[in-house]
Amino acid sequence: MTYKDNRLFDFINYVLKIKQDAPRNYSPSIFMVNRWLSMGHSAFPKIINLTTNRWCRKVDNFDIEKFYYVFFPKYTNRLFYIKKKVKEKDVSDSKNLANLMECSTREIEIFDNLVAQLNI
Repeated sequence: MTYKDNRLFDFINYVLKIKQDAPRNYSPSIFMVNRWLSMGHSAFPKIINLTTNRWCRKVDNFDIEKFYYVFFPKYTNRLFYIKKKVKEKDVSDSKNLANLMECSTREIEIFDNLVAQLNI
Protein backbone atom coordinates (compact mmCIF):
# COMPACT_ATOMS: atom_id res chain seq x y z
CA MET A 1 0.00 0.00 0.00
CA THR A 2 1.37 3.38 -0.96
CA TYR A 3 0.52 6.47 1.00
CA LYS A 4 0.63 9.90 -0.58
CA ASP A 5 1.17 12.84 1.71
CA ASN A 6 -0.34 15.91 0.07
CA ARG A 7 -0.10 18.20 3.08
CA LEU A 8 2.56 20.36 1.42
CA PHE A 9 0.28 21.05 -1.52
CA ASP A 10 -2.68 21.57 0.81
CA PHE A 11 -0.56 24.17 2.59
CA ILE A 12 0.38 25.88 -0.69
CA ASN A 13 -3.25 25.88 -1.81
CA TYR A 14 -4.18 27.50 1.50
CA VAL A 15 -1.46 30.16 1.11
CA LEU A 16 -2.57 30.96 -2.43
CA LYS A 17 -6.20 31.12 -1.21
CA ILE A 18 -7.41 28.23 -3.34
CA LYS A 19 -8.63 26.31 -0.28
CA GLN A 20 -10.01 27.89 2.86
CA ASP A 21 -8.88 25.26 5.35
CA ALA A 22 -5.30 25.17 6.54
CA PRO A 23 -3.78 21.71 7.05
CA ARG A 24 -3.76 20.86 10.74
CA ASN A 25 -0.69 19.80 12.71
CA TYR A 26 1.63 20.42 9.82
CA SER A 27 4.65 22.68 9.71
CA PRO A 28 6.24 22.30 6.28
CA SER A 29 9.82 22.97 5.40
CA ILE A 30 10.13 26.63 4.46
CA PHE A 31 12.57 25.66 1.72
CA MET A 32 10.05 23.37 0.02
CA VAL A 33 7.23 25.90 0.33
CA ASN A 34 9.43 28.64 -1.15
CA ARG A 35 10.54 26.33 -3.94
CA TRP A 36 7.01 25.44 -5.02
CA LEU A 37 5.70 28.99 -4.58
CA SER A 38 8.48 30.34 -6.77
CA MET A 39 7.18 28.20 -9.64
CA GLY A 40 3.76 29.84 -9.52
CA HIS A 41 4.34 33.26 -11.00
CA SER A 42 7.34 35.30 -12.09
CA ALA A 43 6.77 37.80 -9.26
CA PHE A 44 6.71 35.17 -6.48
CA PRO A 45 10.50 34.56 -6.35
CA LYS A 46 11.07 38.29 -5.96
CA ILE A 47 8.59 38.44 -3.10
CA ILE A 48 10.17 35.43 -1.41
CA ASN A 49 13.71 36.77 -1.79
CA LEU A 50 12.84 40.21 -0.47
CA THR A 51 10.86 38.99 2.53
CA THR A 52 11.31 35.44 3.72
CA ASN A 53 14.90 34.85 2.69
CA ARG A 54 16.10 38.18 4.07
CA TRP A 55 14.41 38.80 7.39
CA CYS A 56 11.71 36.25 8.23
CA ARG A 57 14.24 33.53 9.04
CA LYS A 58 16.01 35.75 11.54
CA VAL A 59 12.91 36.26 13.68
CA ASP A 60 12.12 33.49 16.17
CA ASN A 61 8.57 32.18 16.49
CA PHE A 62 7.48 33.83 13.27
CA ASP A 63 4.24 32.38 11.90
CA ILE A 64 5.10 31.96 8.25
CA GLU A 65 1.68 30.49 7.46
CA LYS A 66 -0.20 33.66 8.38
CA PHE A 67 2.43 35.86 6.75
CA TYR A 68 2.20 34.00 3.45
CA TYR A 69 -1.58 33.89 3.58
CA VAL A 70 -1.81 37.67 3.96
CA PHE A 71 1.09 38.61 1.72
CA PHE A 72 0.61 36.46 -1.39
CA PRO A 73 -2.19 37.35 -3.80
CA LYS A 74 -4.89 34.91 -4.80
CA TYR A 75 -3.55 32.67 -7.52
CA THR A 76 -5.80 30.20 -9.26
CA ASN A 77 -3.46 28.69 -11.87
CA ARG A 78 -1.76 25.38 -11.34
CA LEU A 79 1.83 25.23 -10.15
CA PHE A 80 4.00 23.39 -12.63
CA TYR A 81 7.34 21.89 -11.80
CA ILE A 82 10.03 23.55 -13.89
CA LYS A 83 11.94 20.84 -15.70
CA LYS A 84 15.35 21.14 -17.20
CA LYS A 85 15.22 21.48 -20.95
CA VAL A 86 17.02 18.78 -22.87
CA LYS A 87 19.39 20.17 -25.42
CA GLU A 88 19.34 18.55 -28.79
CA LYS A 89 22.60 16.94 -29.71
CA ASP A 90 24.44 19.00 -32.25
CA VAL A 91 26.16 16.58 -34.55
CA SER A 92 28.70 18.54 -36.49
CA ASP A 93 30.25 17.49 -39.76
CA SER A 94 33.68 17.29 -38.18
CA LYS A 95 32.43 14.72 -35.68
CA ASN A 96 30.85 12.62 -38.41
CA LEU A 97 34.00 12.88 -40.50
CA ALA A 98 36.14 11.95 -37.49
CA ASN A 99 34.05 8.84 -36.94
CA LEU A 100 34.27 7.97 -40.62
CA MET A 101 38.05 8.48 -40.81
CA GLU A 102 38.62 6.93 -37.38
CA CYS A 103 40.52 9.88 -35.97
CA SER A 104 39.86 12.60 -33.41
CA THR A 105 37.85 15.76 -34.04
CA ARG A 106 40.96 17.76 -33.10
CA GLU A 107 42.83 16.23 -36.03
CA ILE A 108 39.94 17.14 -38.34
CA GLU A 109 40.03 20.75 -37.06
CA ILE A 110 43.81 20.94 -37.59
CA PHE A 111 43.37 19.61 -41.13
CA ASP A 112 40.59 22.17 -41.82
CA ASN A 113 42.83 25.00 -40.58
CA LEU A 114 45.70 23.75 -42.72
CA VAL A 115 43.47 23.58 -45.80
CA ALA A 116 42.17 27.10 -45.07
CA GLN A 117 45.73 28.46 -44.79
CA LEU A 118 46.88 26.82 -48.02
CA ASN A 119 43.71 27.90 -49.88
CA ILE A 120 43.20 24.49 -51.43
